Amino acid sequence: MRRKIKWINVIKLLIAMLCVGLIIHDTVIVTFTFAGWTWYGFVTFILAFVILGEIYDDFDKQIKSMSNDTSVRHTRINCEN
Repeated sequence: MRRKIKWINVIKLLIAMLCVGLIIHDTVIVTFTFAGWTWYGFVTFILAFVILGEIYDDFDKQIKSMSNDTSVRHTRINCEN
């Protein structure tokens, strides 16, 4: 069975990867070079966490709805037989 690619999820995954990269980069720079935070850097660091959390919640909801759909389908098939 061939599945359709949801391109919006691919874009969300790329944005999530950028957020993880930004978080790792900022953490390494601040930790090992003893650099300070600018307001812009701190706001983008926090914003990366917020965006990553929203994307994670959205993927979590999609996975839960897919697992509910499959269990409902199996139940319907078993009830009909």
